[in-house]
Formats: sequence, structure tokens, C-alpha cells
Amino acid sequence: YFPPADDVTTKERSVVRSASMELGVDDVGAKVTEATAYVASINGLVTNSSVNKYEKTVVGSMQIRVPEAKFDEAVAWLQQNVKEVISLSVSSYDQTGQVVKTKNRLEDLKIQEAEYQQLLDEAETTADKLRLQRQLEQIRQQIANWQDQEQQMEDQAAMSSIYVSYRKQAFKL
Repeated sequence: YFPPADDVTTKERSVVRSASMELGVDDVGAKVTEATAYVASINGLVTNSSVNKYEKTVVGSMQIRVPEAKFDEAVAWLQQNVKEVISLSVSSYDQTGQVVKTKNRLEDLKIQEAEYQQLLDEAETTADKLRLQRQLEQIRQQIANWQDQEQQMEDQAAMSSIYVSYRKQAFKL
């Protein structure tokens, strides 16, 4: 029996959260530096950062990963002490169904692995041993692939993404 992937009784939901914002500021470089220090202080990381000067403006961008538990705090912090929040978008993706299916598939494969290992241990001919060894290797490769996928989903849910674009605000007359 496999529980439905969308079973609301699933103990822990796996949700991937992300945000994108464009902020108007006076000093782009200073804001990028402040945000970098803040992200480090909450055990996050900056995966990409740039500041570009154009003829009439300065633009900075950052791709940030923060612990999921600090996501709301980080989104609020980044909006503090700016001239203007030009845009803000927050989204969530519930991947619980995929996580449940992946765990179930891994359990099935591990059962198959144990069965093939037993057959291999009991095999008497070289031909049978070679055939079973090849099948066992294929199953183990599938297990490794599914484990990688499971780890990737856990990482996505554990660390939320925030894209920040800073734009120097022009003086308004």
C-alpha cells in the first residue's frame, strides 16, 4: 500500500519558497554590501552578485539562498531602509507529492536490491551470477539517482531563493 502523494495527513510538507524584488536605493554598492553581511549572519549565502554602472544609473543584483526558517525575515529585512519597493513577488511550490513518490520508489528499489542480492548469493552458475550482478548494478544505479533527486528536493526546501535587484533612485524635482 502506498499512501496518495497528496495525502493531507503527510506529517511534513516540502515547500520550495522564492521571492523576487526590485528596490530603489540611494547607494547600490552599500546596499549590496549590507545585504551580503546580513545573509551571512543568518547562515545564508550569496550565489551571485553584481553592481553595474550605466550612463544614468547604477544597478545591482543578487541571488541569495537563505534557510527556509529565515525566509520571511530576510524578505522583510531586504525591504527596510530603501527609498522604494518597486516590485515584490513571493511564490511557493509544494513538492510534497514528489517527495513521497521519490521515497516510495527508493523503498521499492531497496527491496528489489535485497531480493537480487539474495538471488546472487544463491546462484550456482557463472552465467546466472553475471546476469544477476548486471541487474543488481542497474538497480543500485537507479537507487543512487533517486537518492540524488531526493537530496536535491530536500536542499531546495531547506534553502529558499531570493533575487534582489537594486536600482539607484533618480532625484525627483
